[in-house]
Amino acid sequence: MASFNCTTAASVHTTVTIDAAVFAPDGHTFVRTSATGPLQQPEEAGRRTGEQLLRDGAAALLHPLPHTP
Repeated sequence: MASFNCTTAASVHTTVTIDAAVFAPDGHTFVRTSATGPLQQPEEAGRRTGEQLLRDGAAALLHPLPHTP
């Protein structure tokens, strides 16, 4: 009878994904992005998501909104 040994390397990768969008007041124009990062550093994924939204023009979509104190 043959004997087989099987060795499998296994690891668990826990990540956080942030999907975000900014819509213009008309609701039709928007920018959308997402970022994924390690579960231990969700702030980093959030920062990258926000920076990408700004690069894609999110600030211009929000500019027409009135500022509240």
